[in-house]
Amino acid sequence: MASEFETITAIGIQCAQAGKNQEALEWFTKGVALSPKSAHAHLYQGNAYSALGNLSAALKCYNKAIDLNPQFVEAYNNLGLLLIQHHDYRNSLIYFAQAIRVDRQFCDAYLNQGFALFELADYAAALQSYEKAVQIQPHHALAYNNLGNTYKALEQYLPALQCYEKAIQFNPSLADPWYNRGILLGDMGEEREGVLSCDKALAINPQLARAKWARTFLQIPQIEAFGEDPQIARKQYSISLDALDAWFVAWQNDSTKLLKNAIGADVVGSFQPFYLAYQAEDNRQLMARYGQLCCRLMAQWQQSRGYEARQFAVRGRIRIGIVSHYLCDHPVWNAFLRGFAHHLKRTEFELIFFYLGKVHDQETQLARSLATSFIEGKTGIVDWTETILAQQIEVLIYPDIGMDQMTTKLASLRLAPLQLVMWGHPETTGLPTIDYFVSAQCFENATSPNNYTEQLLTLANLGCCYERLSVSPTEVNLEQLGINPKLPILLCPGSIFKYAAQFDWILVEIARRLGACQLVFFVASSKANLAARFEARLLQAFAQAQLKLNDFVVFIPWLERPDFFSLMKQSDVFLDTLGFSGFNTAMQAIECDLPIVSHAGQFMRGRLAAGILQRLNLPELITHTAEEYIALAVRIAQDSNYRERIVAQMQANRSVLFDDVLPIRELETFLTAHCRS
Repeated sequence: MASEFETITAIGIQCAQAGKNQEALEWFTKGVALSPKSAHAHLYQGNAYSALGNLSAALKCYNKAIDLNPQFVEAYNNLGLLLIQHHDYRNSLIYFAQAIRVDRQFCDAYLNQGFALFELADYAAALQSYEKAVQIQPHHALAYNNLGNTYKALEQYLPALQCYEKAIQFNPSLADPWYNRGILLGDMGEEREGVLSCDKALAINPQLARAKWARTFLQIPQIEAFGEDPQIARKQYSISLDALDAWFVAWQNDSTKLLKNAIGADVVGSFQPFYLAYQAEDNRQLMARYGQLCCRLMAQWQQSRGYEARQFAVRGRIRIGIVSHYLCDHPVWNAFLRGFAHHLKRTEFELIFFYLGKVHDQETQLARSLATSFIEGKTGIVDWTETILAQQIEVLIYPDIGMDQMTTKLASLRLAPLQLVMWGHPETTGLPTIDYFVSAQCFENATSPNNYTEQLLTLANLGCCYERLSVSPTEVNLEQLGINPKLPILLCPGSIFKYAAQFDWILVEIARRLGACQLVFFVASSKANLAARFEARLLQAFAQAQLKLNDFVVFIPWLERPDFFSLMKQSDVFLDTLGFSGFNTAMQAIECDLPIVSHAGQFMRGRLAAGILQRLNLPELITHTAEEYIALAVRIAQDSNYRERIVAQMQANRSVLFDDVLPIRELETFLTAHCRS
């Protein structure tokens, strides 16, 4: 016959399982009173306090349980889980390690330790923890799922896929591995398979919002197949976006509104229409619908939490906040943030950096030294929202929106009276919370305002103060890279998803007219699957012209900057990508005396290199038709005298591209007029 303590504990457990946490606490408290020296009684009471969000009371209970039984692994484990719940990942590791010291076969401690390490971005250590967990329990589906997440973070995609499939094999009714497999397949360029995997997750859990969200954006392919009509994918994306919006509207009418608000904030930014920008089409309407959905979901979350950009006294210097994941050696920092931070007038402005990233290098240290305040290390949307609001920012600037999940969440909120976006991702955000899109005179024309949901603010020249990179090129052996130095070398330096299928024929025609030449493309090791799809498409495009791809095209790995500069100095032509131009690579090419063939696209994202050449007073390198682009590439590659004349002009004029403070002065004037009028 069960004792009174056992009966009370059983009732408490039943209440906890039913989600009746307050009732469970009352029963467990009675259990502690009946058996104050029972470590389990204090553990159960701590669990109830934890479920109710009472951190201090739960900590006290778990520590009491450990005092009573220093070998109580469950208490150490639950104490660590409590700290994870409050985003204190580093201290949680202390208790998981203690649990493991007590019992080296306690699988849950390895599993939870791996999770904390993953959140701290210590992926190598997380990998070891998860591998130990699956060694102890070889059929642990959740452990394999988390192991897959870690391999994915390390950009080891095939091992990640194998882990997800093992998780599915061991527990096919678990939704998360199906979802994670879906987004991984999307990253690998297998978007259709990714959609099917997300659908599997939704069949298991129809309320899995992140799977519903992801399958919408998986409609946009990274790499188009040969002969594929991109309009079909755009139409399917539009239909899916409507369905996603309707799905969330239906949620607004149910009884789980508070839960819904939390889920909405969880999914925003988890998948984004990033690859839409790489289609040379007008995306304003699609981006506006997407942006309105993001802002509606985040506004619901913001209202439910009571967060507002409160009124505050305006005095002294204008407080500018910059929110970025890329305060490090990255194109976003190099293009405009470094120069902005160096030259902003500190007598009139305070500069507060909110660093969302985890990479720390010399550029991060430079950013820290140039800022009035440098804030980092926050975890989660609540922490970042409260931190930004507490700083009473007058102007919040997002250098890029659309590349990082947390950035998109925050940008979908109103956290400052004035909110701006720069062109780190050169596409309209669609977000009603963003007031201005900061661009440049050299990149825009009379019709440009029609392309943005934000008001367009064009600054002088290139719109940024670009600082010359300090690079000492190495001596790269071209033959070791598979490049024949005796043939004309035409660099194609864009990421492979920048190459839209509609322009493949232009590359083929350049090769046909030149004859013996080499088009050099770059492939990241983590994108081997995408590269294979791109190569297969080019193979068909060249075959259609009765040419062999291998006679004209070379794929090489991404190079470190000194090696890349060396290659540019040994090349003949820089072929800028059509539809989505390059900025940093074009500036680097000019530093390396490499002539650029550019195309003035319809949208700002297709005119970056053309804008640089306009500023350089080299309009003859800006083409407006496919035929002009082909003819210019062939001429530069074949005519060494012409190429030398172009290089001489570049050398004579290029100083105007660097250290131009006029755009910063114009932005300062605009901000002063707006904030101090």
